[in-house]
Formats: sequence, structure tokens, C-alpha cells
Amino acid sequence: MRERKRAKILGVAGVFIGMSLQASAMSVNADRVFESSVDSKYPVSFSISTGLLNGESEEYAYSNYFGSDQKESKLTWDLKNVFIVGAETSIGLSRRVSLNFGGWINANKGSGDMSNYDWRTGDDNSWTDKSDHSTDLEEGMMLDVNVDILLLSKENYALSGVVGFRHDKFRWNAYNGSGVYSYNDIGADKLDGFPYEDGKRVQDVEQYGKAVSYKQELYAPYIGLNFDYNKNKWTIRSYVRASLWAWGEATDTHYSPAGKYTLNDDFRGSSKGDTKYSEGGEKRSMKDEVDDMFYLSFGLGVDYQFTESLSGGLSADFQKYNKEEDDSRKDYEYEYRDDTYEGWGGMSHMSYMVTASVKYSF
Repeated sequence: MRERKRAKILGVAGVFIGMSLQASAMSVNADRVFESSVDSKYPVSFSISTGLLNGESEEYAYSNYFGSDQKESKLTWDLKNVFIVGAETSIGLSRRVSLNFGGWINANKGSGDMSNYDWRTGDDNSWTDKSDHSTDLEEGMMLDVNVDILLLSKENYALSGVVGFRHDKFRWNAYNGSGVYSYNDIGADKLDGFPYEDGKRVQDVEQYGKAVSYKQELYAPYIGLNFDYNKNKWTIRSYVRASLWAWGEATDTHYSPAGKYTLNDDFRGSSKGDTKYSEGGEKRSMKDEVDDMFYLSFGLGVDYQFTESLSGGLSADFQKYNKEEDDSRKDYEYEYRDDTYEGWGGMSHMSYMVTASVKYSF
């Protein structure tokens, strides 16, 4: 898997270098499309932006305990009301080619939650365990680099192709929480949001302290199209990008925090309503690697030209990485053993952001 990743990175780097080396030759027969009112051989623009990021990441665990690939666990991590700041730079290499860099980071921890579902009976239609936790986004980072090359240009619009590379990194901590656990892998039906039915042995759980941490890193070499339409001082920008060769890496750590357990049924000498406490302290880590993910992103923005060099804009952007299972590796790290399983994990990510920006060209 690492060799395939290295080949993808080298391939993207080769395309970048090739397009850059051909920039001068292509400009010989091309009209100028890198719009800048500043008379410069290599015009440059720089912008800063701020806005809100929302979305979610999911992690999956699968098991063949029941004889087939059975969903065993799913954790959903929210990105909710995350305040972000970013910067972008564009360099005109020729009349037809520009090199673009962009990066965004989180400025707060957001207000999201994490939900954790387990299926321990072989039936993924009825979950057995569930917990919900408040969540802090400890780290959020999005980086993008691409080369834009003109395909078609008219008086008011331009169509260009783009090849680029995207990297997204998110890290959460989940704290405290409450939920319901089932005994002896006994399934349960949901009633008022909790799995309880007469005859099912389940327990309510309250947890205190750090429960789970999760780090997800996503990579996508991509191709796409940009379309710009200009009218007077207004410019409408749009793009679409996709890849079949994205990949992801993730680390999940469960901390088994201190907890309070209340029985909902008589069980093994204990009576309904009995309460027990756990001091917690046990920890285990799981690492995932997922290859050949599908990546899709698209966006729409509008800019207004205040002066020859200064403009401002609003934009909305969406992106999705998807691969729930297959071609994945899950490494389990306990205090007493390490295990590796093929095809037992997966991950996905979806996010959208709305930003306002100011750009200066020189």
C-alpha cells in the first residue's frame, strides 16, 4: 500500500513539473487569461479568508466472527460550527498557466458530538451498544496545491483544467458521555432512543473523562475543471474536482474512562436498578489504512472588484471522501499484544465550508 501511495505522489509531482516546464511554450500561441490589472511578467495574488466549517467523519470496524463481513462498530465525529481561517496564493507562470496554493486551519474547537454504535450479534439492522459524547476538534487543517491551465477563453468567461493534490487532517477528543450497553451480545430494539425491550438485559452508562480520541488524515491527487464568468466588476467562480485514487490513514484510541453503570434488568445476581462504578484506565489503539477512496469536491463563489488590485468575495465549498470497507488494514495495539487484520476497517469524510475573503493582486 505504501508503494502505491509513493507512486501516486510521484505521478502528481511529475504532472506538476511537466505543466510548469511547458508554461512558456504554451503562452506563445495563447491569449492572456491570468487576469491582473498590474503590469507584471509573473502576476501574483494573495488572499485571506475566514468562515465556518461543518460536516462529519466516520470510522468503521468489521468482523468475520459470524462468517461474513459484519459491521461491528461505527463512530461518527462531528465538525460543527468550526471557525476557520485561511490564506491562498496564485502565481501566473504564463498567460495560460497559474500555480495555486491554499491552506486553512481551525480557530476554535467547534461544538460537535461523537456517537458510537456497536453491533455484536451478527445483525447490523439492530445495534446492541450506543454512546454519545461531547467532542472537541483539537486540530483541523486543509491544504491544497494545484496547477490551472486554460482550455477555452472568451470575452466574459473562461474554462480551465486543473490537476492538484489535497490533504485534510482532523483530530478529535471525545469526553464524558452516556449510553446503553447490552449484556452477553444480546441484541435489542430501539425504544425512545434506547435499546430496551422486555427480556433484554441492558445497562445505562455514564462516563467521565476522556473516552475516545481519533485522528484522520486524507490525501487526494485530483483532476478537475474551473469555470469563471465575468460581468463588469463581478466575477462568478465555480469548480468541480474528483479522484479515484485518494487514500486515508487514521488512529483511534479508546481510553475506558471511569463510569457509572445502572442495570435495567436482573442479571447474574444483581437486580434492576443496581448501580456499579468503574475506575477505568485501560487503553487500546487501532490504526486504519484505506486505499482507492473516491474523492469529490465542488464549489461556487462570487467576487467584486473594488479597485484595480483589491477585491472581496464569498464562497461555498463541499468535499467528500468515501470508502467504508475493502483494501483496508486495521492494527490493534493493546498492552499485551499487537494484531493486524486486512479488510476490517474503513473511513469516510464529508464537509462543507462558507467563507468570506479579501484578495490583493500585484
